[in-house]
Amino acid sequence: MKPIERVREFWLHLPVRRRGLVIVAIPITCLITSLTVFSLLQLKLIERERQTEQAHKIYSETQRLITTIVNAEIGVQDHLITGKVDYLDSYQAALTIFPDSFKKLQPLIEHNPNQQERFQLAKQLLDESLTTLDKLRQQRKQSENSSIAVFSSVKLTAEIEKSRDIIDEAKWYLYLISTMEERRLLSYQHNLEVQKQFYWLFIAISAILGTLGSVVAIYLIYRLDEELKEQASHLQQTNQLLSQVNEQLQLFTANASHELRAPLAAVMSNAQAGLLAPPHDLEQPRQKLAKIVTITKSMSELISSLLFLARQEKLLDSTLMEAVDIVPLLNQLTTEFSLKAVEKNLSLQTYIPNKAIALQVEPELLRQAVANLLSNAIKYSTSGDKIVLRLHSQAELILIQVEDSGMGIPETMLPLYFQTFLIE
Repeated sequence: MKPIERVREFWLHLPVRRRGLVIVAIPITCLITSLTVFSLLQLKLIERERQTEQAHKIYSETQRLITTIVNAEIGVQDHLITGKVDYLDSYQAALTIFPDSFKKLQPLIEHNPNQQERFQLAKQLLDESLTTLDKLRQQRKQSENSSIAVFSSVKLTAEIEKSRDIIDEAKWYLYLISTMEERRLLSYQHNLEVQKQFYWLFIAISAILGTLGSVVAIYLIYRLDEELKEQASHLQQTNQLLSQVNEQLQLFTANASHELRAPLAAVMSNAQAGLLAPPHDLEQPRQKLAKIVTITKSMSELISSLLFLARQEKLLDSTLMEAVDIVPLLNQLTTEFSLKAVEKNLSLQTYIPNKAIALQVEPELLRQAVANLLSNAIKYSTSGDKIVLRLHSQAELILIQVEDSGMGIPETMLPLYFQTFLIE
């Protein structure tokens, strides 16, 4: 047995209540699963966005520090050369920007030991470079206020080179931090984009699966409803059949009681009459016994007919059907009923083709049906009447016909005539 057939058989054997629970659980399960996975993906997406934003902040702040220290260095050098105070604006800005950037960067890189180490070195060097630049600025200021030159151009150049070396080393560490964060930023952005695509793909798949789950649930509900309707129909048919059987049983009992009451009374009366006959009168008891035998035969035929109808109430069994040549069967019935017709001074004529006519039937039932027709024709015909038995064969149609000139069937009895135990 294939797996699909096994699942189908297992499903059909489940109680209706359990199948209903499974059907209801299908869309609910799809919804809960989708919401759960959706929530997990959303949390991962939020975390990835947070990491991307954090890397971007670190990269931006390090670039800001590099730009600020370069501008401060250039401004101080220009001030030392020209003596103009305007060039110190970038230096003054650096004094404000550095603490603010350090404050922002500290919590962003505290969980990364390598970046934390580079940050501390860069911070130390930046502080040292600011100190050096401030020292040069102070010396320049003292030189302007004094009539004696504080330092020569050679010394100035040496101090500038010293501060440049410190600043370059600080920029190097900041560059390492910036480069590392730039790589992380690109990686995070790529992963974020991939995750967003996967996120939308999951939403599309969830929508498709949810739709399929709903369609399956609707289909199963429809099939379950059809099955329940079919079971209800079968139950109704069974109830109707039981009602019919009960009615037939009651009718059978009533008819049997009614039909047997008169013969039994006749048997009793004839038996009592035979018992009351004089001892020397042997003829009268013999006549009564003969009458009892006749009545008993009639009762036996009646009981046989009733039991036959009761047994044949169910549908015909196809295994009992067989191909039968009905011509010999009808000829045999003609021979049997010809004697009964002669006894009532009736003429039984037959028109049966002299060729084989095969019919797929249950032989005994067909014989009983034709025998009933001939028996009723003889029973309800009067002396001198004619009874005709015909057999017609036309293409796929075979017609067996019994004609008589009897009393016929009253119109009031026609609707009831095919009831199983209807006996006139």
